[in-house]
This record gives sequence, C-alpha cells and structure tokens, in this order.
Amino acid sequence: MSRACLPVIVVFSTLLMLSASIQAQSLLYLDINESDPGSGAPGGVFFLWDPEFLEFWSTSSSGTVATQLWQNGAVALFGAGSDCWGVQTEIASNFTPPTIGGIRLEDCDVTISDNRLVLVGSSNELHTAGSRELDVRSQLDWPPNGAIRKTGPGLLEFTGATGDGGTSLSTNFDLEEGTLRLASSSSTNWFGGESSADLSIGTGSTSANLNLGSADQLRNSTVIDLIDGTFTLQGNDETIRGLTGSGLVTGGGILTISTNPSTYAFDGSITDGATPTNLTIAGAGEQRFNGVLSHSGETNVEGGGRLAVAGSLTTSAIVVEDGELASFNAELQDVTILPSGTLELGIGSTTADGLSWEDGGTVDWELGPTATNSDSSNLVVTDLNSISDGSLTIRINATSDVPPLAQSYPLILFSSGNNTTASHYTVDDGGLLDGRDVSIRIESDTVWLDIGALDNVFEDRFETLP
Repeated sequence: MSRACLPVIVVFSTLLMLSASIQAQSLLYLDINESDPGSGAPGGVFFLWDPEFLEFWSTSSSGTVATQLWQNGAVALFGAGSDCWGVQTEIASNFTPPTIGGIRLEDCDVTISDNRLVLVGSSNELHTAGSRELDVRSQLDWPPNGAIRKTGPGLLEFTGATGDGGTSLSTNFDLEEGTLRLASSSSTNWFGGESSADLSIGTGSTSANLNLGSADQLRNSTVIDLIDGTFTLQGNDETIRGLTGSGLVTGGGILTISTNPSTYAFDGSITDGATPTNLTIAGAGEQRFNGVLSHSGETNVEGGGRLAVAGSLTTSAIVVEDGELASFNAELQDVTILPSGTLELGIGSTTADGLSWEDGGTVDWELGPTATNSDSSNLVVTDLNSISDGSLTIRINATSDVPPLAQSYPLILFSSGNNTTASHYTVDDGGLLDGRDVSIRIESDTVWLDIGALDNVFEDRFETLP
C-alpha cells in the first residue's frame, strides 16, 4: 500500500524494539511507498521520522522492497528509487529522537523540523549533492567527541538550535565543500568548545563557503581555519578566538577576534561586502595578518589585544586603544595611538599614510648595530594628523648590542612636513642606554634619536708606551 500523501496514523498497541545486532553506520534509503519506485507526491512529502513505530526506510536504493524501521546509528539517504525526486521533504522528528551516523541528500531538498536529531559516531557526514539543500530547523546534538563533515556542493543550513552532546564539546566541524549557512533566530553558539573544537573551511576539491544569516552564531572559542574558502559575515557581528588559513573574509559587519591566550596567523584577505567590514582585535594573544587586507571599516585594537601586520592594511583606519599594533615592514593606513596603546615596529621600514597620538601612547623601536633598515626599525609617515598635548613615548628595545660609539637613528620620516618638536617625544630606554647621553633631535622632516658614546669607551684601548 502506498503511504504517499496519506495522513500518518501511529498505533501505540505494540512497541517495536530495535535489535541489538543492528550495525551502526549502515545506509538506509527513505522509501515512503514500498514497492512503488516513485512517491507520486507533486506537492511534497511529509512524514514522521519515528525510529520506534514507522517503517519508511529501505536497505535498497531501488525503492521496490519492503520497508522497515529506522536503525539507530545508520546513515539516512534521500531517497529510494525516485522517492522525493525534486520535491520538498519535511521531517518531523517529534517522537523518540533518532540517532544518526550522517545524512546524504541526492534527490531532493530536505527540511528537518521539531524535536531533535542525535549525531553519533566518530565521523558524521552531512552531504548535499548538486544544488540540494538541507535545512536543519530542529535541535542537532553533536557527538561529545569526534568530527562532523559537510561534503558536496549543495547547501547545509542550520536555523535551529544545537546541543553539546556533553559538558565539554570537542567536536570539529570540517566544511569540505559547498555552503554552510548559520541562520538561527537567536544566538546558538555553533561549534567551538571549551578546549579544542575548530571549524575548518575548504578542505575539499571544490569551493567552500561559510555564511552568517544572523549575528553571534559561533562560540567565542571557535578557531576558524579558512584553508581555501570564503567566510561571509553578511553584515552581521561575530566573535571568534582565532583565524588561520589563506581564504577570504568579507560581507560587512564586525569581526571580533579575541585571541586569549594563543597566537594565530592568517595569510588571506579581508574585504568589504555591501557595507564596510570592521575588524576588532582583543584578548591576551596575537592575531597576525600576512596578506593584503582591503576592508574599509575601522580596525580597532582593544582589551589588551595584539594585532600583528606583516602585509598591508592601507584602506582601514587603525585605532590602538588598549593593546599593541605590531608592524613588520607593513604598509598601514592612518594609525591612531591612544594613551594605553602601543605601536611596535619590527626591523625594517613601516609606512603609514597618517599618524596621530594622545598623551601616553607608545612606540617601540628596535635598535641594532647600525641605523639601516636591515638592523633597526623606522617609521615613514605621509601626514601627521594630530597630536594631543603631551608626548609620545619612544620605548627602546635592542636586537643586539647597541655599538659603544655615538650613533644616530632616524626614527620617523614625515614625507609631507613635520611640525613636532623634541618636547613631543619622551625616550624610555629601560636602562639599556645607562651612562650615555640620549636625546631627540628634529631635523627638517626627520625625527632622530641621538645616542652619545658609552662612558669610558676608550679607556681600555690605550697602553702606556715603554
């Protein structure tokens, strides 16, 4: 008898129990009409996914054999024969939650609603072939340990809630290919965990995309490894722990990276979407960018964060409020150093389109045996934007011993004019230059650090002639 498009009537007279001998990870095909290979349901198919009472599953892909109960731990494939071909299938798992080893969409789009599904096993695959779409509106419980994989070029969309599967979630999500869209109506904190639960994007052979349908979808502890794909904010705000890989972040909104307490490096790029993309770095760790960042929204360093730039960031104004901006031969846009902010210069030349500071800001310089870019750091500034009443602290570090003889280091070159005086700078050598005269000298458009010879440097170089 065909069950397509007929009301489902559940008879509770007999409780059918699953055999303990059923093997997990077997493959079961949705088959809603037994021997008839087609569903014959042009308006769509609705059925209840009930593992205890309703026999809508087959071990045959033909759709022509007797159906059976769901086997907990199996992989669900949609569908058998031409069942659900090209139509929407809704699954209401509102009885005992099925436990599944994965889902494969080959012939239709599927919406899972009501109650919840429970993923089990060490490797759970959610596969959407072609342009197929899997919309999970129910709660989906992760396995407490193991991994989840999204494969196939189609769409996987989470619009419901998720469980942890345990108090300490360590499930990794691998977005190999296709699109994953997170669009819960409330903050569900997908992925991420208390220890190690990362989201990898782009590990397959085709493109992979993570899209946010609303704000705050990820746990703050999530590390995104954007191997070869796109992370699209779609104008939403999101906080993560770290960003690695070489893909693309885009879409507007505010991406906050709170790197507490680790260090992460990203070789890809950040661009605008329909609106500017903003970047905030916070936390006790470090986020490093080695590529070209071309977003036009603000870039802020706050909460003790450390932003390291080894590539270029020439389209976004950078405000160092409370933390560090470290530059390694980088090209920067306007840089503002607030009283609790620090600009750290690595060896070589850093260029900035503009520079502003308020009293109490600090710039760290590396001094080597010579004043050349190969030994020491310097800063080339196009425009001096503003200076508050007070001084910028020049904090001296050393990559090796500063030579004992007198030495002058060019600290800042203002290529469009300089109206600062020596009083705008305070030198903090941390005792490194004890016993030596240290002063700031302004000469034309260059700010120089003059270091006198070490006291008594020549005393041991003379011998008494006989």
